[in-house]
Amino acid sequence: AQKELDDLSMSADMLKLARQQLAVGDIKNFAELPKASAQANVLSQIDFSKDILNAQKQSDIELQRALLIKLAELPQLQSLERLTLKNCEGLTDELFLKLIVRLPNLKYLDVSSSGLTSKAFNNLKLLQLEELLVNDLRFLTKLQLSTVSTNKLTYLSARGCVRLNRVEMTAPLLKKLRLNDN
Repeated sequence: AQKELDDLSMSADMLKLARQQLAVGDIKNFAELPKASAQANVLSQIDFSKDILNAQKQSDIELQRALLIKLAELPQLQSLERLTLKNCEGLTDELFLKLIVRLPNLKYLDVSSSGLTSKAFNNLKLLQLEELLVNDLRFLTKLQLSTVSTNKLTYLSARGCVRLNRVEMTAPLLKKLRLNDN
């Protein structure tokens, strides 16, 4: 059965298709992702934490980056409320910032175990953000969130960030903060 159009999830079949198209240098025609979401006026959730972003080698990381670039071009991102990019080693600070500016309605963001550093969060402006998961970011040393991004923040998890030594934010609605192993 086809998943709801507003719930876009990458499957092993899509990974196979993406690898085939990448092999022939045709990632711009990786049409399954844009076609599926273009049929829906509203795209509320994207979960890239499954097979497609479980990189085992450098070519998988490059594929992740190519798919994330295509994702950033989707016109339906304005309505996106939940984004999971867990285990996405191909996610760079620059690519993240390019993608995140297109998500004004984002309420939930999980970038755990990705390739992000402290730089990715310096000027983050997510007005609707309620939940942020940045677990196991091995290059995160400082988490500095603007007041704009934390006005509605109720949950922040930064467990397993072994180099994290400083958190700066004002979050009046924060109910749960998880740092390290607490």
